Amino acid sequence: MIVYIEMETFVSNNCIDIKEIGAFESLIKENNVNSIFYGKRTARSKYNPIEGECFLFIIDSVFFVFTYQSRYGVYKSIEDYNNSLINGFDNALDYYFSKNEGIINYLEFKKYLKEYLIDDLDIKNYEKEHEYDEKTYYINFINILTEIENIRKQHTLTTIESIACYNLIKKLEKNCDYTIDLFDNSVSCLTSHAFFRL
Repeated sequence: MIVYIEMETFVSNNCIDIKEIGAFESLIKENNVNSIFYGKRTARSKYNPIEGECFLFIIDSVFFVFTYQSRYGVYKSIEDYNNSLINGFDNALDYYFSKNEGIINYLEFKKYLKEYLIDDLDIKNYEKEHEYDEKTYYINFINILTEIENIRKQHTLTTIESIACYNLIKKLEKNCDYTIDLFDNSVSCLTSHAFFRL
């Protein structure tokens, strides 16, 4: 069984870069590799600078690396990386969100977002055009969507109802001290002594 270990960032040129994931997987099998690192990659070289995400393993003090591009997030396993590509995803964030929601492929993910009247490409393109401000609009959007979906699942609400509950919770967070008890399904506002039951 292979154990995957998350790393902060791999910063090195002293490695063997493997071009194709199939060849990388063959090396893993041939050498009985049981630990693979995953995370960001930056290689400093004036001739061939490399930035992206990677999988990495070590044999006899030699680093073997497969580098890929995922604008949002890193894959936690080679199996997830392969499944993501097969199902049309181009980044780890969309893949893991979809996997968590039981969405099979990127086309289903697009249909799912239409329920919120959102096109992910609009946000991604806007962010790409405004890279200079280093904002993470899309990541924030997916995080908000995850919170709304958690509310929806917990209380079997419609899309509109879950968005309304999310907005209420955020309003409470902004305007007063609050507590949210997920076991009791309640939100209480401490400063105004208001109490809401979801």
